[in-house]
Amino acid sequence: MQNDARMNQSSLDSISSSLKVYFDGFTHITDSIFISESLQNLLLSKPSTPYERLLSDRNYDETIQNITINNYDIESIYLMAENGAEYFSGGNRYITDIRKKCKELSDIKSYDFPLQTGFSTSSYLTGNVPVYITVIMQPVFNLDTREYLGMAVLQFHANILNKLLDYNADTTFITDPSQNIIYDSSNKNLNLTLKDLFPDGLEQPVQYQNETMLPTYMLLENGCYLIQLKDYETSNINFFMETVPVIWLFFACTIVFIIVAILMANKLIFPIKVLQSAMTTIQPDGLSSYVHIKTHDEFEELGNSYNHMLNQLKLFIKKSYNQEIQHLNAEFRALQSQINPHFLYNALESINSMAQIKHQPEISRMTCCLADMFRYTTQQTEKLIPLRFEIQHVKNYFQLQSISCDNKVSLQYKIPDRLLDYPVPKMILQPIIENCFNHAFDNKNLQIILSTDLDDKTLNIKIFDNGKGFDYEKLKEIQKKLQQDDLCCDHGTSIGLLNINKRLKMLYHSDSGLEILSAADEGTTVLLKFIEKEISDV
Repeated sequence: MQNDARMNQSSLDSISSSLKVYFDGFTHITDSIFISESLQNLLLSKPSTPYERLLSDRNYDETIQNITINNYDIESIYLMAENGAEYFSGGNRYITDIRKKCKELSDIKSYDFPLQTGFSTSSYLTGNVPVYITVIMQPVFNLDTREYLGMAVLQFHANILNKLLDYNADTTFITDPSQNIIYDSSNKNLNLTLKDLFPDGLEQPVQYQNETMLPTYMLLENGCYLIQLKDYETSNINFFMETVPVIWLFFACTIVFIIVAILMANKLIFPIKVLQSAMTTIQPDGLSSYVHIKTHDEFEELGNSYNHMLNQLKLFIKKSYNQEIQHLNAEFRALQSQINPHFLYNALESINSMAQIKHQPEISRMTCCLADMFRYTTQQTEKLIPLRFEIQHVKNYFQLQSISCDNKVSLQYKIPDRLLDYPVPKMILQPIIENCFNHAFDNKNLQIILSTDLDDKTLNIKIFDNGKGFDYEKLKEIQKKLQQDDLCCDHGTSIGLLNINKRLKMLYHSDSGLEILSAADEGTTVLLKFIEKEISDV
């Protein structure tokens, strides 16, 4: 209800401004009276003869005319001196009541006495017809001595206020600072107070002349109230008419906000949904769920990172798949070549015994070397073994090969005793020696030198042969294969150089491996580097 009571505040502001401008003119007149030396001298004078009285009245009329400058809204100006002298300008029909009021106020005699309420309205009777006169009372003091000289009263007809007020209102009231009704557009409540008309206050609707009215009010600067009564139903309709556009505007803004929010949400959520959908459709056998996000923001970078991850994952799966195939092929070849060890041992032992009976020491020696080699390959199951075992295996293999080559091959060993227990993988040296016989031997005396040294934490095993070596193109081809990740065994050997290189990198530091240095007709050097690290499973 408080909002309803103030819904016509703009109308009251307009009326208040008009009243202020209008009554500022009257205030200017009262101020002029207050400082007029002529009127002060007139109030101090005491005319004793009719002639002096006539001169005083004439002087009063001239002074008042100069002050008012023909302000026709003023009904009259009355001046009552302290000595009882009275002066009139205009009508004096209501002098009795005005004189009484002046005597009441003159008893105050205070220099700080304010302008007596800008809207002091009284009802005066002329016969049986009420006439409403508004008066402004101003005490007059001597400017030098501040002595009370008398009271100045401006009178104007209350109907003048009607042209300043809003005719659309049903009723308009003005109170004095004491909340007495001093103006009523209906001229029916001048003897009442604000409490009489509005017992529940100005914030609630009131029953006035059998109708529900809504008060709207304003507190003026001088402490008076300006009040208008509006029809309650009309006010509600006006309020509804004013609020409906606001409500529609609110709903329109809400809809626009929702649409913008949905668009922004889609812009943010759509790339996430694309990524989520792509991730849920990933299958191990088909990593083709790429995303295409062109938002030129972080989501595009995220999509590119996701595509890069798919590519890396595909490469990893391909590499793992190839390794698994290689492992299965190796197992298959091992199964193909598997022979019952006990049968082979017994067969070799029988050959050795027969060779000894027949006095064939070379056959016996070859049989023992072959048995030791077979026992080494089948019984040594450790991942790493002492270097001395690998050297012994090379010696057995060399004895077998040297007999078949008519002893045209020599093998020298340059191995410090302190390195014989260094852990190395099994079958790491014999394939290299085998390559010397297969590729380096050319019906001339072949010399092989096997040497080792330990540099810090790196074991270096060097195998040199003085064979025919490799030309540049062949050497480049072998080195290229050594650098590849998907290494496989050479079809010409059981394990092969490439497999040795791969095993070294898996069991030792990644910088470990096999290097080949060679030139045509200058021999070949194979270098094995064992760089220590924490040993992992093969």
